[in-house]
Amino acid sequence: MNHEIENFKSSQISPNFEVHKNSKVLSGLYTQMLLDDFCRSYSIEFSVDKNRQCFYDISPVGDTLKSILSSQQPWKFENIMDDLLSHMTANLIQYGRFFTEIVLLTDCNNIIMGISFVPIHPIVSIVGRKNTYFISHRKQNDVKLYNIRNDRLITFDLHEIGCSRKIFTKALKKINKRDITEITNFILDKNLKFDLTKYTQSEEYQLLKNTKEIYWYGRNNHNQFMDDFYLLWRTAKFKEFKREILDYLLRKINTALLPYRNIANFSGEIITHCKESNYSQDFDRLQKGDLTISQFSNKLYHSK
Repeated sequence: MNHEIENFKSSQISPNFEVHKNSKVLSGLYTQMLLDDFCRSYSIEFSVDKNRQCFYDISPVGDTLKSILSSQQPWKFENIMDDLLSHMTANLIQYGRFFTEIVLLTDCNNIIMGISFVPIHPIVSIVGRKNTYFISHRKQNDVKLYNIRNDRLITFDLHEIGCSRKIFTKALKKINKRDITEITNFILDKNLKFDLTKYTQSEEYQLLKNTKEIYWYGRNNHNQFMDDFYLLWRTAKFKEFKREILDYLLRKINTALLPYRNIANFSGEIITHCKESNYSQDFDRLQKGDLTISQFSNKLYHSK
């Protein structure tokens, strides 16, 4: 259903608002913490000199793609990209695979003035040869059936970066079961034989064990099963994993933009000015004793 946006005609077919219930697996304190940490603005996580306003850019400089991607808010390109990529990261974590509609904004002469991306949250999706068919839940007892051309869709899939689609939900299912804030009828009684020390020990061990594939450690820098060496390793791998997701999302978006270069009159692509986030060689040096923990930590947290 096309509609008007500030004198531009939008090609958007997917609903502007969708209701989607998260499973019990994705409810809990740990889920919110994990989503906050993984979906934190990439410009904050990886910007050089903490200069967020220069993190996202278009190459070559001066290309019209920036104005096309921020046609509704030309002064907020960085915010638009941060919000979009954070939203997409959350979708990857929660669903493992999701669709995004490529929306074209055209003027009265059918000239493309803007391009935006709208993640879709359907309750049903069926991929056909030319179109993908969706059912979305808009509000109580109200569903929308629609289809979108496959060339107007981007499919994001954790499989494409070598991960299981359930890598996050599998970990969350396990750690949320141990979330003490979810325990009901927890009564502290003087006769209750509850060993808090043993409980804490078990919790900290299970948290590290169940999140080892995603390198997240629950914000607990003082976990008794992590020494300084292991903490730095987990932090480095966590940052590398986030950078891999960022690069993947931008690669898919840039590829999806290619068919529109000629008709929208641009030639650029989205790039980032990221600080170094590959720590493999430095970690090897740390293991060999050629780099101290302090030096590695400084590079991990403060390097450009």
